[in-house]
Amino acid sequence: TRRCVAGVDDGSRNQPETASFTNASGAAQTVFVVVGSYSETDADTVFSLSGATSPIVAGEVCENAQAITSGTALMNETLTTFSRDYVLGLTCSRSSGAERVYSISVGPNQTLTARGVPDMMADIVLNLIDGPAANCNASSVACLTSADRGASGQEDRITWQNTTAAAKTVFIVVSNYRAGMMTYSLEAQVQ
Repeated sequence: TRRCVAGVDDGSRNQPETASFTNASGAAQTVFVVVGSYSETDADTVFSLSGATSPIVAGEVCENAQAITSGTALMNETLTTFSRDYVLGLTCSRSSGAERVYSISVGPNQTLTARGVPDMMADIVLNLIDGPAANCNASSVACLTSADRGASGQEDRITWQNTTAAAKTVFIVVSNYRAGMMTYSLEAQVQ
């Protein structure tokens, strides 16, 4: 079975495009870069290609999520250096942009409230995924709850209660609809 692990097509001619792939497996992986043209009749098919590898930044995937604690208020967070890593299922709110992952522990019979506020030019989405981190790598990720108010500059808020008798680590995934510079704040409270 063939599967694309990343792809990009911004729809513009003569513009650079960047695709990225995050290998969170812990083992080396061979990937193939396939370059194609939108039209079979394109006469101009000359292009240049470059590649680079770098360490996975904290927050790129659930396996190295940025750990936060209750009462945390993160200001001026960005998605600029992050990529889109997950196939979110029907229980999630979806977006077309990059994702950043935070982890937080929620004690037994406690409630997590997470609030994200984007800048006026951004529209973020919040999704909450149950631990362990391997759950983030399902072919269709299930979310415990999600929020997408659908407008630039609008706050998104999720609330979830841990009804079990044990503490759980959950993953807050922040994503957006637009490429380019944007900032947001994220606050998390467990009570």
